[in-house]
Amino acid sequence: MVLVKTTLMNILYGLYSPNSGEIYINSNKYTHMTPKIAVESGIGMVHQHFMLIEPFSVIQNIVLGTEDTKGLFIDLEKNLERKFFQLLKNMVLVLI
Repeated sequence: MVLVKTTLMNILYGLYSPNSGEIYINSNKYTHMTPKIAVESGIGMVHQHFMLIEPFSVIQNIVLGTEDTKGLFIDLEKNLERKFFQLLKNMVLVLI
Protein backbone atom coordinates (compact mmCIF):
# COMPACT_ATOMS: atom_id res chain seq x y z
CA MET A 1 0.00 0.00 0.00
CA VAL A 2 1.25 3.47 -0.86
CA LEU A 3 0.20 6.38 1.32
CA VAL A 4 1.05 10.01 0.92
CA LYS A 5 1.64 11.90 4.13
CA THR A 6 -1.66 13.80 3.82
CA THR A 7 -3.63 10.56 3.64
CA LEU A 8 -1.69 9.06 6.54
CA MET A 9 -2.28 12.11 8.71
CA ASN A 10 -5.98 12.16 7.80
CA ILE A 11 -6.18 8.53 8.96
CA LEU A 12 -4.25 9.20 12.18
CA TYR A 13 -6.42 12.24 12.88
CA GLY A 14 -9.62 10.29 12.28
CA LEU A 15 -10.80 12.08 9.15
CA TYR A 16 -10.42 8.95 6.97
CA SER A 17 -10.89 5.30 7.87
CA PRO A 18 -8.03 2.95 6.94
CA ASN A 19 -8.66 0.12 4.48
CA SER A 20 -6.25 -2.14 6.34
CA GLY A 21 -3.56 -2.11 8.98
CA GLU A 22 -3.60 -1.17 12.65
CA ILE A 23 -3.13 2.07 14.55
CA TYR A 24 -1.14 2.03 17.80
CA ILE A 25 -0.48 5.12 19.89
CA ASN A 26 1.61 4.68 23.04
CA SER A 27 1.04 0.89 22.86
CA ASN A 28 -2.76 1.35 22.71
CA LYS A 29 -4.53 -0.13 19.68
CA TYR A 30 -7.25 1.98 18.09
CA THR A 31 -9.81 0.40 15.79
CA HIS A 32 -11.75 3.61 15.18
CA MET A 33 -10.07 7.03 15.27
CA THR A 34 -11.88 10.34 15.62
CA PRO A 35 -10.41 13.84 15.86
CA LYS A 36 -11.38 13.87 19.54
CA ILE A 37 -9.51 10.61 20.24
CA ALA A 38 -6.54 11.87 18.23
CA VAL A 39 -6.31 15.12 20.20
CA GLU A 40 -6.71 13.28 23.51
CA SER A 41 -3.85 11.01 22.37
CA GLY A 42 -1.62 13.99 21.61
CA ILE A 43 -2.09 14.11 17.84
CA GLY A 44 -3.01 17.43 16.29
CA MET A 45 -3.15 18.57 12.72
CA VAL A 46 -2.79 21.86 10.90
CA HIS A 47 -4.19 21.53 7.42
CA GLN A 48 -2.36 22.92 4.42
CA HIS A 49 -5.62 24.19 2.98
CA PHE A 50 -7.87 26.18 5.24
CA MET A 51 -10.60 24.08 6.80
CA LEU A 52 -12.05 26.71 9.10
CA ILE A 53 -15.54 27.80 9.98
CA GLU A 54 -15.32 31.43 8.95
CA PRO A 55 -17.52 33.07 11.62
CA PHE A 56 -15.57 31.28 14.38
CA SER A 57 -12.49 32.72 16.02
CA VAL A 58 -9.13 30.95 15.79
CA ILE A 59 -9.61 29.48 19.28
CA GLN A 60 -13.13 28.30 18.46
CA ASN A 61 -11.84 26.55 15.31
CA ILE A 62 -9.02 24.88 17.26
CA VAL A 63 -11.28 23.45 19.96
CA LEU A 64 -14.09 22.56 17.56
CA GLY A 65 -15.09 18.95 18.14
CA THR A 66 -13.44 18.72 21.55
CA GLU A 67 -15.50 21.23 23.49
CA ASP A 68 -17.52 20.25 26.52
CA THR A 69 -21.27 20.35 26.24
CA LYS A 70 -24.00 21.19 28.69
CA GLY A 71 -27.00 19.18 27.61
CA LEU A 72 -27.56 19.92 23.95
CA PHE A 73 -25.59 23.17 24.06
CA ILE A 74 -21.89 23.92 23.76
CA ASP A 75 -20.65 26.11 26.60
CA LEU A 76 -17.84 27.80 24.65
CA GLU A 77 -17.37 30.71 27.02
CA LYS A 78 -16.69 28.39 29.96
CA ASN A 79 -14.40 25.99 28.12
CA LEU A 80 -12.54 27.89 25.39
CA GLU A 81 -9.56 29.09 27.38
CA ARG A 82 -9.13 25.84 29.33
CA LYS A 83 -9.41 23.68 26.20
CA PHE A 84 -7.14 25.93 24.16
CA PHE A 85 -4.27 25.79 26.65
CA GLN A 86 -4.84 22.06 27.24
CA LEU A 87 -4.59 21.45 23.50
CA LEU A 88 -1.45 23.55 23.18
CA LYS A 89 0.16 21.71 26.08
CA ASN A 90 -0.68 18.21 24.83
CA MET A 91 -0.76 18.60 21.09
CA VAL A 92 1.86 17.57 18.59
CA LEU A 93 1.35 19.76 15.55
CA VAL A 94 2.09 18.24 12.19
CA LEU A 95 2.19 20.51 9.16
CA ILE A 96 1.19 18.93 5.88
